[in-house]
Amino acid sequence: MARPKRNFTVVAGIPPKAAVEHISNWIDESDQIEAQIRPQRQQSVIDDDTRFSTADVWFPGERSTVALLKLIQQGRVIAMDVFENDVVWRLHRNVKNTWWVDRHRNPLSVTLNDSVRFPLRYCSRLKYDRRPLLGIINPGGAGGEWVFETD
Repeated sequence: MARPKRNFTVVAGIPPKAAVEHISNWIDESDQIEAQIRPQRQQSVIDDDTRFSTADVWFPGERSTVALLKLIQQGRVIAMDVFENDVVWRLHRNVKNTWWVDRHRNPLSVTLNDSVRFPLRYCSRLKYDRRPLLGIINPGGAGGEWVFETD
């Protein structure tokens, strides 16, 4: 598969929302944090080389946007950049499945007790190991599994 065409600029390690909406998988081959993020050739599934992948995000009331999930081994989500209107804010996750808001990447002063944004549900657009990466971030930061309800 040909590499997706790059006609955008990555600023502070984050591609623009328009690029994230159209290119799902991203890689970072540098040893520096998000220094060399670029589209990955693989755009049909999330694989072990994928370091960032696009997810759809739903706020309470079904308001939605996109986010860029930061991944490590076995498709584990460790952070996410949420694109809200023209602003990006970041959440991090620890090994105990607790999330916190990055105080350096929080121009909207988001708090985990914000009822407009939490609980926040996310689902990757592509699958890792035959299933999407999905979860829920509850008020206060507790992470959990998000199970799709079926009829």
